[in-house]
Amino acid sequence: MGATAYVLKSDVVNYMTGKPASSYTIQNVVYHFDDRKIVANEPESISRTTLVNRGDSEQEAEREIEYEFAQEYSWGNSVGLEIGIETTVSAGVPFIANGEVTVSASTSMSQDWGGATSETTTDTIAVEISVQPRSSKIAEIVGNRYTMDLPYTATLITHYTDGTTGTRGEFQGVFRGVEVNDIRVIYHADVPLV
Repeated sequence: MGATAYVLKSDVVNYMTGKPASSYTIQNVVYHFDDRKIVANEPESISRTTLVNRGDSEQEAEREIEYEFAQEYSWGNSVGLEIGIETTVSAGVPFIANGEVTVSASTSMSQDWGGATSETTTDTIAVEISVQPRSSKIAEIVGNRYTMDLPYTATLITHYTDGTTGTRGEFQGVFRGVEVNDIRVIYHADVPLV
């Protein structure tokens, strides 16, 4: 009885040839801002507080509310690298500020290829509320979550398990960032106490 042969379609399956890699280094990153794609989602709730006025006159209150939100980013490409291999990236991190894409100062960070780096940011915001007599009011902190895909070219250094390295210039990939900004306070209508 003969063995069944299988053919892998290169447009469906990513496969590696050559020596196995132990890690990757990506450096000399150049972002292609003209080819960026940014998707803005509906505002999402980050935190909220409820103020209650049980008195007979309007009350004003001021509060500092602490909130936190998560952001993540990754450097990826469609084919050619082994998923899960430790990858060091030396580059600035793109982010959206006032509707424009800006890049932070260059830094070196590590993540597994195919994965994402997550960061949690904690901050405070001042809330000033007027609450009608015998009512409650919600102050809600909201922000817009943006997803940005930004193509890049870079130098890729592959560190092989046998101790050798290989360098590939003009390595192409896509930076993906998911971030929250445009953070603001929304005041809900007063709700009479029952």
